[in-house]
Amino acid sequence: MIRRRYVLRALLVNFLKIASFIQLIQKMSCIRCWAICYVICMVLSILGLIISAITI
Repeated sequence: MIRRRYVLRALLVNFLKIASFIQLIQKMSCIRCWAICYVICMVLSILGLIISAITI
């Protein structure tokens, strides 16, 4: 139970980091750069979910 709570907290922190990263990218004018970084963030978040599902 403690492990699951720790994993969920780590996931939440990762999502907050990704959200702040996306906000930084949105301030940039380069739409192509923004799109590429957004896709990378989505892939990383999905990988994080998969890894957490395996470890739980």
